[in-house]
Amino acid sequence: MFKMKTTIYFIRHGIVDKPKDTWAGIINLHFGLTEEGKKQIAKVGKYLSRKKIKAIYSSPIKRAFESAEIISTYFPKLKVIRAKELFEWRYNWKSRTESGIKKSKEFKTYLKNPAKLTKGEKIIELANRMEEFCKKILKKHNGGEIICVTHQDPIRALILRLQNKEMDLLNKTKCERGAIYKLYFENNKLKKINYIEPK
Repeated sequence: MFKMKTTIYFIRHGIVDKPKDTWAGIINLHFGLTEEGKKQIAKVGKYLSRKKIKAIYSSPIKRAFESAEIISTYFPKLKVIRAKELFEWRYNWKSRTESGIKKSKEFKTYLKNPAKLTKGEKIIELANRMEEFCKKILKKHNGGEIICVTHQDPIRALILRLQNKEMDLLNKTKCERGAIYKLYFENNKLKKINYIEPK
């Protein structure tokens, strides 16, 4: 029987250029990448450059979209497609500073029991959003290789969902800036997940 093979590369954006003690997340959407972040993402593009990529999708947020555009330079025939489903986790922190957020009870809950957070989009809703997008990609690009650039928590929530693991393992799931989760499907069924940090 012929096997339809589809590969989706979920990529976290590069290092963000932001002022000290500023939280990016959903609070600040206008930050781009540092020079180091740009070089980091260029390594991702180079790593994927020999793949037969059919489409590049990105979160509309600047740090992700800028990352996707850098990757797209290795695929001149492709334009980056903005996908709202790849948006950052829509969780509403009380504080707007990094130090304020990290001192909060919310952050302690985020680190240990993110499934208990209820202010804004729940982590389970994030996982649902990412899973539905993944299904959409499999249907639209069945048999192809696709790039999706997004953010740490959306990727981690998706990986946990696909592995049928608890969302409270979110912060035990590795996802560095510029890292790739390679999802390999056969006939739309997940067969393998690889974590890659291009050097």
